[in-house]
Amino acid sequence: MSGGFAKSPQTIDDFTKLCYKFNVDADYLDLYKIRLKNGRNFSPDLRTDMTESCMVNEEACNVFGLENPLGKTIGDRKIVGVVNNFNYTSLHNAIEPLVIYCGTGKVAQIKIAPVRQQETIAFIKNTCESISPGFEWDYTFLDSRIKDLYRSELSLKNSTTIYSFIALIIALLGLFGLTLFTIKKRTKEVSIRKLHGARLNDTFWLFAREQTRIVVISNIIAIPLTILVMNQ
Repeated sequence: MSGGFAKSPQTIDDFTKLCYKFNVDADYLDLYKIRLKNGRNFSPDLRTDMTESCMVNEEACNVFGLENPLGKTIGDRKIVGVVNNFNYTSLHNAIEPLVIYCGTGKVAQIKIAPVRQQETIAFIKNTCESISPGFEWDYTFLDSRIKDLYRSELSLKNSTTIYSFIALIIALLGLFGLTLFTIKKRTKEVSIRKLHGARLNDTFWLFAREQTRIVVISNIIAIPLTILVMNQ
């Protein structure tokens, strides 16, 4: 279970900072493979975790200047654990301070196997309706939400793939045309070489050598530029 993310002022040792906060249960860290750096996770056996405990991420420790955050108080909660930084918003945004509370939310996050998904979803729906008749059922997949976050990047990726394919075809056509031009220009030379016993491999390398040199030089220039642009 988890609630939605929200921002609110949080105070530690008279120092106030605007932080994200949200509620999770004891299974949240295991569900998303979030690593615990220090302290402990929430425990379902400790009811006091819901009213007295919280966890923070590494960025919160950095912002508040906490070298030993365990036992420090945020509002009326004591810090019992520190989690490694993880992206809880878009990758376009820097990771901000986060305070995690133990509690219930309006969203149940469930990991299901990729096989027989519809049967699993139907089972979950029937279970919810049997527990709470008239339950308003709705669901979404996490990968769909992630795609929505990066729709522009996915569109750019598809466009880049198409234009790269077109550029490759144009380049190959140009190389093919250059080869034909070279063959036509050196027809007499090839005939003389054949009369003097030149082998097919030698004749092939005669034409391929120049084109190979062009391709190698082009890649030496293009590859570093491509890496530079992609890293931007």
